[in-house]
Amino acid sequence: MKKANRVVAVAVAATALLVGGAALAAGSADKKVKNFAFFISHQQNEFMVGLAQAVVDAGKEQGVNVKVYTGDSDPAKQNSQVDNAIAQKVDGIMLDPASFDGLSAAVQAAVDAKIPIITVHESVSNQDLAASYVGVDLKLGGQREMEQVVKDLNGKGNIAFMYGALGHPAQIAITEGGKEVLAKNPDVKVVLEGTGNWVAPDALSLSENWISTGKQIDAIVCNNDGMALGVLPALRSAKKIGVIRLYGLDAPPEAMKAIKAGEETASIYNDSKTEGKKAVETMIAVSEGKPVDKQIIIAPIVITKDNVDQYLK
Repeated sequence: MKKANRVVAVAVAATALLVGGAALAAGSADKKVKNFAFFISHQQNEFMVGLAQAVVDAGKEQGVNVKVYTGDSDPAKQNSQVDNAIAQKVDGIMLDPASFDGLSAAVQAAVDAKIPIITVHESVSNQDLAASYVGVDLKLGGQREMEQVVKDLNGKGNIAFMYGALGHPAQIAITEGGKEVLAKNPDVKVVLEGTGNWVAPDALSLSENWISTGKQIDAIVCNNDGMALGVLPALRSAKKIGVIRLYGLDAPPEAMKAIKAGEETASIYNDSKTEGKKAVETMIAVSEGKPVDKQIIIAPIVITKDNVDQYLK
C-alpha cells in the first residue's frame, strides 16, 4: 500500500473508532438509572433502621437509586406515599406494609399503573398481586422464640406476653407462631399480656405495671427487641434480672450485648443486611422482567449466651 493510501486508511479507522466510541458513550449516558421507592412501615427500633440502611446500601452497590419513605406505622400515610410514588412513575416499589389489610389498595394501584411491586419484611392480604415477598419467616421466628421459652422453663411457668402494635403484620405473625407453641405446652401459661407498640418507652411502662401487680412472672416474652430493651430498666429497678427471664426478637447488637451480659435470655436473629440486599436484587430482576420466586425467605436463628459471640460483631 502506498504511503498516501496508508495515511487515508489510518485516518478512516481513527474516525470510525472515535465515532464508535462516541456512540458507546452516548448509549451509556442514555441508559436510565432505575429509581426505586422503599416504603418502610416505621424506623422506631434498631432493626428497622438497619433494614432501611441495608436497602439503600444495596441500591448503591447495584447502581440503582433507592428513596426511603417512612410510614410511621400509619397505613393511611403509607397509602398516600405510594400514590405519590406512582404519580412520579418510579421504576419499582418495595413495600413493608404497616397493615396486612390496610395496604391492599396501594398494591392494587401499583399493579394497575403497571409499576412492579414486591413486599419486604411483611406481606399483605392481596399478596398474590405482588411479584414477590422478601423477608424473614416471622411466624417461624415467633415459634422458635417460644420454643426457647418452654425449654428454659422446663415446660412449666407463668409468662407475660408483650405484643407489637396490634394488627401490624409482624405482630400477627410472631404472636401466632408463639401461641401455636403455647397450645402444645399448656403448663406454660400467659398470665399477663399487652402491647408495647414495638418501642422501648411503651415497653418500660407496661412492664413496670406488670411487675407492680405482684403476680408470679417467670418470663417476659416480647415480639421484638425494641421492646425487650425497654423492659430491661424495669427489671433492673425491681432487681429481677435473672429472676424474670427476658426474650426478644431481631437480635440487634444491643440485645446481643444484653444476652452476653446475662440480662436477656435469648433472641431470634433476623439478618437485616441480607434481607435488604435480597430485596433490591429481587426488585431489579422484577423491573427487568426476569422471573423471581414468589417467596424469598431468610431463616431466623435462635441466639443465646452459648452462641452470641458468633453473631455479635
